[in-house]
Amino acid sequence: MADPRAEAGTPPAAEVVMAKVAPGNERTYENLRAVLDAKAAAFPGFVGVEVFSPPAGEDDWTAILNFESQADLQHWRASQERAELLRRVHSVAYDHDWVLPSGFRHWSSGDTSDTQAPVWKQAMTALAVLYAMVSVLNITLGNFIGSGLSVEGSKVVSGLGLPFPLVVFVGNAVGTILLTWVLMPIVTRLLNWWLNPAASRGQTIGGVVLLLAIYVVEVLFFVWVFRTFGF
Repeated sequence: MADPRAEAGTPPAAEVVMAKVAPGNERTYENLRAVLDAKAAAFPGFVGVEVFSPPAGEDDWTAILNFESQADLQHWRASQERAELLRRVHSVAYDHDWVLPSGFRHWSSGDTSDTQAPVWKQAMTALAVLYAMVSVLNITLGNFIGSGLSVEGSKVVSGLGLPFPLVVFVGNAVGTILLTWVLMPIVTRLLNWWLNPAASRGQTIGGVVLLLAIYVVEVLFFVWVFRTFGF
């Protein structure tokens, strides 16, 4: 049966969480993440969650939670259950999150239709953009306004020394602006052939293979950058 809210044009919503887990706490974080996602699954409008563990030697985790509407997502985000579990998560990891703009039509100024890309395609696209964007912002902006930038153990930029919560806030603010008005409009236009709900089976499979290849290239590239320059 079709979702009446989807028929009425209510766009889906997603929360993207990126966490840096302290060494030795990976299993604890993974367990807490599972409990958190199980709690979210019990809330109205929950669609699904994807959790991406870091490659060997890295400590950045990504989770994308999808809900049927912004109202459903905000209900979860304002809940006491989420707040209590996040306090436990923050004992083993630093994390920051974004609420993605409502539906892909708001990322493309030229798209005025009510047709929405499938949520799973939105999630795959957002992950590719977010991973690269956050990695670059952490290397550049995060270091410049935080504790500084060192390459192979030598200090290159001393940094402004801002406290970590403020560094996260500034990074989120800049990231949200880039995501909403720069990166996603460009990427959704480039991938319109795949995001379109009328995409053929061949286009859908081709897009999935392309996104998976992009993930691999991104991860390999940033692993190389971090290991080569010793950030």
